[in-house]
Amino acid sequence: DTVSAIGTGDEDIPKHICVRPGTDSAMLSAMANVIYRKDLHDKEFLREYCFGFYPGDTVVSRSSRKHPVTGEDYYGKTFTVPSGQSFVEYLDKLEEKHGGYHGVLAWASKLTGTPADVIERFAIHYATTKPAFICSRFTGPQRTNNGMYFSWMLIALTAITGNSTKRGGGCGEITPRDGYSVEY
Repeated sequence: DTVSAIGTGDEDIPKHICVRPGTDSAMLSAMANVIYRKDLHDKEFLREYCFGFYPGDTVVSRSSRKHPVTGEDYYGKTFTVPSGQSFVEYLDKLEEKHGGYHGVLAWASKLTGTPADVIERFAIHYATTKPAFICSRFTGPQRTNNGMYFSWMLIALTAITGNSTKRGGGCGEITPRDGYSVEY
């Protein structure tokens, strides 16, 4: 009943995609790979608001906080993504490990039980819909097997599509402090 009430789907995307328990992060990783490889990521948003997507990204800190051990100011300090630690390099390693674009989809399909073509179409649909919201409550998934990766990947997916700060986009719970209200 819930799926038929709130599932959005599309003509060629099921309203409800139910992955095997603990495999959400594989699905989201494959989706991120599709979005990046098909050049559907929001480059402007990533350059302006995100640090660590591209190899060699640098940022100058505007934080007023201090290092918890040394007491050194963070403000004005330049940080650079270490070699091999950017999100693009993660996606490159994912493809290298699984035999390219279609190999990543096959890997995610095998783990999740979701057909590769559904994962691909869902990723494209999500990336090209603005705003787009992926509903996940943060009161449970991160406490499951592989839940930490699921939570990270969900946030990463909203960021690479530029949906994380758009009204009507993002992930997680919607609360009155977000400016939304529900009338019964």
